[in-house]
Amino acid sequence: MRYLHRGQNFKGIHPCRTRPALLVEALEQRTLLSAAIALAGVFHSPAGAQAGLLASGAPRLSRPTEADVMAPTTVQAHTFPWYDGTVFKDKPNLVAQGLSPINVVYVARDTVVNEAWARATARQIATKGQIAVIDFERLSISTMHTDEATVRANMAQMIQIIDWMKNERPNIKLGYYDNLPVESYWVTLWQKPGDLARLNAANALLKPLADKVDYIFPSLYTVYDNTEAWRIYAEAQISRARQFGKPVIPFLWFEYHDNNADLKGQELPKAVWAQELATVRALADGAIIWGGWQRSWNDNANWWKTLQKAAVEGDAAPVAPRNVRAAVGNKSVTLTWTDAGSAGGCAIERSSDGVNFTIVGGVLAGATTYIDTTPLAARQYTYRVRARDPQGSSNPSAAVTVLVTRSAYAITGADTYDQGQGVAYAAFGALGGLDGGDWVKFSAVDFGAGGASKFLAELALPANSPNRSIQIRLDSLDSAPVATLSVSPTGGWSNYTWQSVGMVNARAGVHDVYLSFAGGAGVCQLRSIQFGAAH
Repeated sequence: MRYLHRGQNFKGIHPCRTRPALLVEALEQRTLLSAAIALAGVFHSPAGAQAGLLASGAPRLSRPTEADVMAPTTVQAHTFPWYDGTVFKDKPNLVAQGLSPINVVYVARDTVVNEAWARATARQIATKGQIAVIDFERLSISTMHTDEATVRANMAQMIQIIDWMKNERPNIKLGYYDNLPVESYWVTLWQKPGDLARLNAANALLKPLADKVDYIFPSLYTVYDNTEAWRIYAEAQISRARQFGKPVIPFLWFEYHDNNADLKGQELPKAVWAQELATVRALADGAIIWGGWQRSWNDNANWWKTLQKAAVEGDAAPVAPRNVRAAVGNKSVTLTWTDAGSAGGCAIERSSDGVNFTIVGGVLAGATTYIDTTPLAARQYTYRVRARDPQGSSNPSAAVTVLVTRSAYAITGADTYDQGQGVAYAAFGALGGLDGGDWVKFSAVDFGAGGASKFLAELALPANSPNRSIQIRLDSLDSAPVATLSVSPTGGWSNYTWQSVGMVNARAGVHDVYLSFAGGAGVCQLRSIQFGAAH
């Protein structure tokens, strides 16, 4: 239970050795979402898993869409169960003080796990009459780090264990610790589409196991002292757990995890612990508090006082934020509001249809501004804000709806195009493989009221490449070009220069911008574009 990361860490990087200084580049290059997760410094890759003993025969499952993984979050009722999973040597009866009992079954590595063991364990679980967590960490069931055949065999073994237990005592309720959903911090960190697709497929493969259990028990232990980073990962992981359609009850630990050599064993600051309790209460169906290994009970510990307040001080929800406003930037939306004084900060919810909302971020207590850098251009989004504290979440604020656009006058990375044909990524974020007939589209570019009179492109082209050009069209590939940039060679594929051309009449308002390439193979490598305002 103490070991959040089973096996070797991904790419050989131990989370304790991933210092914040090494992540400065991520902060500079990624969105707020990715950068904040980067500071968590937590990476996981199971390795060396034992092969399972049973054939699987489980069907292949289609990959879920992003909407499936980030399903709309249902805010929980204010009666919220906190479960006592602590292992203090001399703790009092915490059930009498507001916590619910739970049965954590620890499976040692040398335990022979077979039918006899499963049936005996089921009888013990039934005798206690509590929800049971099976802490069985020896098998990898993640195709992010283990081949699919091994995952299917391991999963079949875990399913067989559940079947034996349910056959012995049909009414027991249980789940596995920290196996569902798949943990993959690197994927959450970098948000690369290919890796996200692999993660979605890895989780979809586990559906037969999820169908067998009664609860999902993810681990949300804290490694680094970055509350915002923890919150972002926790919300993503709970949202992924929701796809399985079972109650989600995460594990929380009131100390820093052992993977942080500098902070391990230290109690989380009171404000950090309160924020974690508030986050889980807002999103999950319960929470299991773990900790106290080889420790004596301390009735005056800050973590316990904070948890007591959350568990026994009534269920009054915080007041919803007021005066929510939204301002559109360059593929971003800045939200502001009036804080009602919530102790746990606020959660930001977004919807593309005005009905189904997903949590896209949040802020700590006292903050009244949030910048969403993840919306797509040319999309209409509705936002609302909820206050949170350990007692739960407020009702949503009044909703605000905006159309997300790009600024024509901001430098726009070419690799952020919305649609295209015949394009391949090149180095340093530029687009390569641009040949005659290829094109890219940038949706909902806002030229403002005054309009633009000049197009600029940052590009590279070898010296022996004449007669290349980029045609700029608005709203349709079939429309007449408003400008044609004759590309001048720059001396090499790695030598980027800015080149510009005037536009036919100043263009105002919001338009889709199409760039089409002409001149045979290798028109250019394109890194950035920008428009110049008319004067």
